[in-house]
Amino acid sequence: MPSSNPSDWLSDDAPSRRDLALTVIVTVLIVFPLLLTETIFWGWLIAGLLVFALVVGPLAASSIGTQVGAWFRSIGYAGRGLVIGTVAVLIWTGLATLPIPGGVASSLAAGGMLGVLVVATLETVGR
Repeated sequence: MPSSNPSDWLSDDAPSRRDLALTVIVTVLIVFPLLLTETIFWGWLIAGLLVFALVVGPLAASSIGTQVGAWFRSIGYAGRGLVIGTVAVLIWTGLATLPIPGGVASSLAAGGMLGVLVVATLETVGR
């Protein structure tokens, strides 16, 4: 069962300059497209935020999340590239073949990036 203590979700290491730079880049990548979007689907944006925050926060700290993380690290760079590429192809195929409005997909993706940003911010501020 995932820990309900947010401090258990965070790394013991202080965030590096790279972590902070990535946080700034992701923030810009989230905010800029949202400013250009005609319609923001707030429900989908919030759903993406919650799902991604849970996945990279408490679920990643759970026993299953720890096992998945260990497996992912054990498959090496080529294996990780293959997994990431496969997931990307599946997502692109789904978006191309299923009748999902672009605004819904972009709102869900932006919410997901915001969820990761929330966890990264908690990690940074929690120091």
